[in-house]
Amino acid sequence: MTLFSTTFGLTVETAITIFYFVFLLTLVLPITPFAEPRNTFLRLLRQVFTPSGSVTFPEVLVADALTSISKVFKDMGITAVVVYSYFQGVDVLDYHDHAMVLIAVLATLPFM
Repeated sequence: MTLFSTTFGLTVETAITIFYFVFLLTLVLPITPFAEPRNTFLRLLRQVFTPSGSVTFPEVLVADALTSISKVFKDMGITAVVVYSYFQGVDVLDYHDHAMVLIAVLATLPFM
């Protein structure tokens, strides 16, 4: 990120924001070469969140992986609050109450 920010003259926060935006675009757009595996993964996620009948081994693995990444979701929430407060020009502590709710919701997403 530092190389990207020094090359283009941007701040590190802007470079991180651009990185995550491009990452989300590759997940959403169907023109990537990973479209078929992604569809399989999304179908498996749907089966994990809406179980019916017996639980298969791949569903157990995906559910375990989701519970393992709850800390990643929490960190993403913290990063979003910090980047938002940076662009608003306000101290991050001013958003403490709202940030705690956002972080709690994001950390519990894999457990729903």
